[in-house]
Amino acid sequence: MYPVREVDGELHKYVVWILKENKVVGVAIVRDLFREMEESNSMRGMLVGGSRFTPAAKKVALISKIELVIGNYASFDLFEHELVPPHIIASDDEIKLILDHYGIEKKQLPRIYRDDPAVKVLGARPGQIVRIERESPTAGVTFY
Repeated sequence: MYPVREVDGELHKYVVWILKENKVVGVAIVRDLFREMEESNSMRGMLVGGSRFTPAAKKVALISKIELVIGNYASFDLFEHELVPPHIIASDDEIKLILDHYGIEKKQLPRIYRDDPAVKVLGARPGQIVRIERESPTAGVTFY
């Protein structure tokens, strides 16, 4: 599967492989996916499936810009739960507005782990800013 996404006026092609078998995924499969990414001039890849990934496969995937998702990970919609506030990847304009408003630098914003389930579902990459909208009975809607 080759989904295409427009980012800043440019089209970025991705390669997505979905494995049906629930088995351990090794480095050979990750390298095959990387070869297909090179052949199709894709920016990133995603491998969905398997019961777990070997440490070597994780290392090669990190270097090759391949996202690994365990097969049973997304078995429900995380954002439908009442305790999970909406998460949105902030645009460059929003980031500039926030930084100017508070007079801070990007590195002074709160951090979110790359293993956070909401970040994984959004597909956010390191360096991107995630806006979290929380409702408060006293303050209304607040943004984090």
